[in-house]
Amino acid sequence: MGLPDSTITQLLEDLGKKTPIPGGGALASTTLALSASLARMVLAYSIDKKSLAEFRADNEDALQQLRSCERTALDLADADATAYSHLNELMKLPADDEKRLAEWNQALEDAMKPPKETIDACEAMLTLLASLVKTTNRLLASDLAIAAVLAGAAARAAAWNVKANLSQLADQDQAEHLRDEVDARTLNLDGLVRSIEDGCSG
Repeated sequence: MGLPDSTITQLLEDLGKKTPIPGGGALASTTLALSASLARMVLAYSIDKKSLAEFRADNEDALQQLRSCERTALDLADADATAYSHLNELMKLPADDEKRLAEWNQALEDAMKPPKETIDACEAMLTLLASLVKTTNRLLASDLAIAAVLAGAAARAAAWNVKANLSQLADQDQAEHLRDEVDARTLNLDGLVRSIEDGCSG
């Protein structure tokens, strides 16, 4: 059974075990899925509200985007666990092992792909949440803000999982470029989270 089919109880149990999988990478994407589901609740209390009738079409479209993001996030959590599992197997082999030498570079790229895509998904999520500040039920503003905080945390967690692998890259110039890029993106997303929180507080 993959992460998309796991119960919360099972996920917590698996995370707490002395095993590398699932770990922080899978949890980053799962946190994004939680953000999406919480934002869906905000929309559930907004779509039929008469005072927000002018925003109904946009809110319905946003609801579909959130459902898509939720599915994507869970798929990314599963992909992260699968990719890191392969990389972890290679790590256990001697540095001069033929299998490790043949598969290492691709495995490293594969391990960084899910967290990179998670950051992309977090950016899309936060952009969407920002658009909902003025179109959703103000009684659930705190929930919308919490959804933004969760998406921001997911992005920062995913960034750690990219950076954790950079020291393994053969090209350290590429590694520095990726580190700078990830740091800049998370800093921008932190600012977007704060702007959503400010909007929800106003």
